[in-house]
Amino acid sequence: NPIELYAYYIGLYINNMRNGIYLKYLMTFPVGYTKEIRDFIAESFYKGIKKSLPSSILNDKECMDQFKVELGISEPAAYAVTALEQSGLEPKDETEQFMYGIFDFGGGTTDFDFGIWRGATEEEYEKEAYDYVLECFGADSDVTLGGENILELMAYQVYQKNLELFREKKITFTLPIGEHGFAGSETLLLNSQIAKRNMAILKEELRPLWHQKQGWRKKYQLDNESQNEDKEGIIVSLYNIDGEPVPQCILEFSSQDLLDLIKNRIQKGIDSFFQCLTKMFLYREEAQEEGNTIYIFLAGNASKSIFVKELFQKKIEEHYSKSLKMMNGIGHSRFELIDPLTGEGNNRSLYTPNAKTGVAYGLLKSRDGSSIKIVKNYETDALQQSRFHYYLGRDHRRHFDCKFSPADVEYGRWVLFQGATRKVVRIYYTNNPMADSRIEQMPIDNVPYKELHIEAKEDAYLFIRTIEPDLMEYAVAKDV
Repeated sequence: NPIELYAYYIGLYINNMRNGIYLKYLMTFPVGYTKEIRDFIAESFYKGIKKSLPSSILNDKECMDQFKVELGISEPAAYAVTALEQSGLEPKDETEQFMYGIFDFGGGTTDFDFGIWRGATEEEYEKEAYDYVLECFGADSDVTLGGENILELMAYQVYQKNLELFREKKITFTLPIGEHGFAGSETLLLNSQIAKRNMAILKEELRPLWHQKQGWRKKYQLDNESQNEDKEGIIVSLYNIDGEPVPQCILEFSSQDLLDLIKNRIQKGIDSFFQCLTKMFLYREEAQEEGNTIYIFLAGNASKSIFVKELFQKKIEEHYSKSLKMMNGIGHSRFELIDPLTGEGNNRSLYTPNAKTGVAYGLLKSRDGSSIKIVKNYETDALQQSRFHYYLGRDHRRHFDCKFSPADVEYGRWVLFQGATRKVVRIYYTNNPMADSRIEQMPIDNVPYKELHIEAKEDAYLFIRTIEPDLMEYAVAKDV
């Protein structure tokens, strides 16, 4: 078990003669992890860290009774605790509250979390000794948006631009998550170690562009005899399908095309975030009162990208104009965008959390026995199963017609999908939160579907319900 081995090495680093011995551990988790995955990771860490403890501790029953590895709240919720505190948003009493949204843009996924931060009531203070309450009432994620995923998309675009060279040299590559192959890609897009190595090499070559490092444009200027200064690309050594090195591969591309790709992918994630935010705050009175503020916290290392803040500010302006025209939902609220924690503070004597340690600090500050009460939802509570992973719908004039939203329907509840007059029914499924948008329907292109073969009945309907994060069942009936 590689997770157990990883935990063992972490345990060796923590538990030694320099640091002492620690017996209590708290773990956090991304929004989309199922309960089975969370429990498996926690159990692996328990076994791995346990192996790092000295034999004198392992043989001491009283000590080992205290040894625990427990799951706390989700990563974005933990970050919210730290970010709200670091931003000076401290409610004076139960009447003062702050609405927030977390855009946690990491390396592999982007998690969203929404809630309200308020002061505790007198009853909550007297009975439970809480000073503050964090109500987590909504969460979602864009499972394919991450810094490393964007680099894979960039590398894949460069691969496609130079396809003739790769065919000739028999250089294989991997297909990024969520992307589709091209005609004849079966022999070029593989999941082999060599293909993964080529992807990793190309990603590192393109990283300066993604990070916008100083002088990055110069790195991609190709010297050529025609003196065409606009010719861009890289010279890199890759490997063919047999593992043999192919040196000095000249790969041409347009840096502007790659920048457009980056912005378009981040824009999709921001659109999904605002779709979720609008839905979560739609029926809350606090969000509809004029002059109220919803604080948007950027989290995760990838949120430090200059593109993220630029696109968020543009989206906020667009959202204002659309909401005011339609006079619905949270049109009266204003938004305040807050940069990710950087670890840089004015007081050098105090440590200021950064985007990574902010999650750890929030996890510790909200643990049992603290003064912060966490009102959890499915995505925040480690003991609960995560919600169903997909939006389910039909094809309505080449657009996704959402019939089942996991944010609205709990497990086990039957939902009418359509009439049962046809023998074959197609159920389209996607994890894109934009599938549930009431403002703009999502195109059905490239959305996968499953075909159900049922017994057709004129006076009956097809009902569906979810029972696990990736499992649903259906039935034909006249009524629920």
